[in-house]
Amino acid sequence: MNPADPSSFTHKYAYLNNIRYHYVDEGPRDGPVILACHGFPDLWFGWRHHIPILASKGYRVIVPDLLGFGQTDAPHAPEIVPLTRYGHKSVAKDLMALLDQLGIDKVILLGHDWGGQQVWRTYFYYPERIIAIMSLCTPYLPPATHYTTLEEFVELFPAWEYQLYFNTPEAEVNFDEDPETFFRNALNTSCSPNTLMAKPTEADDIYVQEFSSDDDGNSNSENSAGGEKPKVLKRGPLLTEAELGYYASEFGRRGFHGGLNWYKTRRVNFDDELPHADTIVKVPCLMVTAELDFALPPEMASSMHESIPDLTMRAVKDTGHWIMTEKKDEVTQHICDFLDFKVASKTPPLNSKI
Repeated sequence: MNPADPSSFTHKYAYLNNIRYHYVDEGPRDGPVILACHGFPDLWFGWRHHIPILASKGYRVIVPDLLGFGQTDAPHAPEIVPLTRYGHKSVAKDLMALLDQLGIDKVILLGHDWGGQQVWRTYFYYPERIIAIMSLCTPYLPPATHYTTLEEFVELFPAWEYQLYFNTPEAEVNFDEDPETFFRNALNTSCSPNTLMAKPTEADDIYVQEFSSDDDGNSNSENSAGGEKPKVLKRGPLLTEAELGYYASEFGRRGFHGGLNWYKTRRVNFDDELPHADTIVKVPCLMVTAELDFALPPEMASSMHESIPDLTMRAVKDTGHWIMTEKKDEVTQHICDFLDFKVASKTPPLNSKI
């Protein structure tokens, strides 16, 4: 496996609950299984640096393009499927269906960004199948018992203002029109003054300013289709031109509709999760925070121990949201240490029924 060459990984496909999923499958067939989930705007490819190392340690590493991303189907909602299809409960059902097809009983979950939220929420619905959970950047937050709209939440936490734009029709149109520009801006180094996914500066106006909404909830003129295009930031050191091209081409397959649907499921997930508000996560968990992640700052994880008795906390300094690439070696070490000291004794030698 060569992290710089997507074709060097083993690619497979499966039909799960009427959805064609694409996934990468590496490592020994009889090894303990790690199921890794990516976020937005990402793909299985976000785990490219970690898959070879985990596989070399004897783990079977299964990494899907989640629903709506890359080579996995991205059915339009609500035209083709209800928005509930993109909720965490529905996606968790898909993930368990994949394990069932592969004859896998129990699994270690690993997630980042939306994938982090997905692995935490998967525990609600299938706790008996989870050996351990690892999350990068995304903390475990107990389900709310009172529904808060995104607009209300942004008033309290302005760093999520970009999500208001992601919920507009203009976002999908603009991103689909020029995915390369989008990725050149979004997947930029979090140590750059022009970064979009770490603490913003005056130059960071792609999501925070240009893609904001006015007081009436209408997108500004710069946001609208045919309006002023976002300026292009220089590519940061996180991606090579080839890697940037892979992201742009993969999202070019089906566009951004599917991925953006994840930002529209706030009510869906609230309704599904309400019965689980008092859940105690009773498996070993690893939480790795990123010092400069403005969307998911480390302080959001400060109360996780109240819901997770067996919690390992690790902090990575001088890195923002794209921790898996920017600090790949340090992140890999934290993952491997956790697996060695907290999980290895809990995983049977054979985790597959095949």
